[in-house]
This record gives sequence, C-alpha cells and structure tokens, in this order.
Amino acid sequence: PPSATMTGGIIFDDKPLPAGEAELAALRGRRIGVLLTRAGETLDPLATIGAQLTAALRDKTDASGKVDAMLSELGLDPKLAARYPARLTAAERQLVACAIALAGQPDLLIADDPVAGLDLLGQRRVLDLIQRHVTERNMSPLLVSHDLKAVAMLSTKIVVLRGGKVVESGEKADVFGHPKHEFARAVLSAGRHR
Repeated sequence: PPSATMTGGIIFDDKPLPAGEAELAALRGRRIGVLLTRAGETLDPLATIGAQLTAALRDKTDASGKVDAMLSELGLDPKLAARYPARLTAAERQLVACAIALAGQPDLLIADDPVAGLDLLGQRRVLDLIQRHVTERNMSPLLVSHDLKAVAMLSTKIVVLRGGKVVESGEKADVFGHPKHEFARAVLSAGRHR
C-alpha cells in the first residue's frame, strides 16, 4: 500500500538487486526462477504449454525433446505440450509452472509454497525435481513455506518469521532439533502433529 515503508536491500551476486524493470527482467527466469503458490494461474492462456516451456528454456537446441522430458519428469503426458492451460487440471498447471520456473536453469529458485494444492504424488514429484536441480546444478532454493516436510527436504538453513520479523534462524538441525524461540517451538510442534 502507499503508506508502506521498505527498508533493507537484496544482494544477489554481491551486488544490490537492480531497481529497473529491464535489468530485473534480465535476471528473472535466467538467473532467478520464481515459483509461486497457485503459479498455474499465471500461465499465459493464449499460448500452448509447449510454447511456454520452450520460451523458458535457456538452451533451445532440441526444444521439443526437452519439453517432452520436462513433462515426463513430472509424471505428465508429453502430449500436454499441445494443450492450452484451460485444458489442464489445476494440479497439472502447477506442475507445468514448476517446469517453467526450472527450465531456464536458474541459479536461485524462489519458491512460495510450491506444493500447495497438489496431491502427495504431485508434491513428491515437484520436491524431487527441485532437489535434483539443487544437487546436480548447485541451484540455491529460497523456500517460503509452512510445509515442514518440504522445508526439511530442501533447506539447509532456516529462518522462522513471526509478523514479518525474524524470531529464529540457523542450521536446519539446530532449528528443527533445538528451537530456542517459543514461536518456533510451537510451529514445529504443530507441524509434527499434522
């Protein structure tokens, strides 16, 4: 809102994140991937799934083969590449959005509850795909989530926020194993009883 104030800054590659939209656009997708909650709703309704995946690829050599492989990796039929987003289920659109976010082989993936709304199999496919990019390509994930299983799988360091303020941070084993702040303990306790 207009009354909001922003403080601090974001450093990427030892430089402040650019303020201009053109400079940010050059980073988005190529260096920084973004996967939002209900990201499937952000797909272009006028472009096929295959066209959107191809546009996101860093290397377009054998694009159709890469598109088929990305869809197969997520347990989706490669024939979906010819469809428009409206012809996919909400879960299929979310899986496609994950593939698009990773297609440019970003160095950093910002993921906001990337498995929200997916069944257990879809959740596992997305988390495994992200983990594979972390392991094989040394991609860094920045995960924003209430899903403690996803956090445990993808994170090495954890920051617990309450009301937008950091109440605890540290290595995963320390925060999960011995939380110091009462709010962190409550969040972890609630997550274990789900």
